[in-house]
Amino acid sequence: MATAPIPTARLLVPDRLQLPPGFATATEVVTNGLPHRVALGELELVFTVPVGLMAQVVAVASDVVVASSEGTFAPAMAMDAGRDPVREGRLRVTARVAGRSTVTAAVVANRVLAVPSAAEVLDVRYEVCCLAWSITAGALRGAGNHGATIEIAWRRADRAVGEFSTPPLPPTLVPRLPPASRTASTLGERVAVDLVRFQVRKKVFRP
Repeated sequence: MATAPIPTARLLVPDRLQLPPGFATATEVVTNGLPHRVALGELELVFTVPVGLMAQVVAVASDVVVASSEGTFAPAMAMDAGRDPVREGRLRVTARVAGRSTVTAAVVANRVLAVPSAAEVLDVRYEVCCLAWSITAGALRGAGNHGATIEIAWRRADRAVGEFSTPPLPPTLVPRLPPASRTASTLGERVAVDLVRFQVRKKVFRP
């Protein structure tokens, strides 16, 4: 007997985030080196990769990837597995609203970052998500098209919808309305049903 496959998809990190409605997406090509700035109206995103090992970055080829979103989805390796610190840089983003820095954080793929309107205000003005990125050593050294890209998504988070539906009637009000003014489903209601088979038996065995 064949067994059903184990549903492991819900236990794994998704390759692509299903963004809610309202998000705009863009793919930025890093040609002026890092820090890389993305202007989105009053919102500005500044991306950096603080590797701390510039001498080793200069020694490698310009097309070597030093920070990538692929490491976010891969399982963590053991500390003694011969990891290369040059190729494991962490992309960081600093969000600026109206010229003022509001939040800075390490970038995690498919994680939505809440951006407040100011550093001391507990609100959410924007939502920013980095879908994928690939930063090369050439982008850290200076300007030039070295194949570094950053795919981002963003939206305003402090705006409500412009259209509203009719609110549902309270359950206590519906029974008081006249039948011509109400439409209600009978699904789930308890209805008394006479069992016909017992009525027939009563007639058969009645003296």
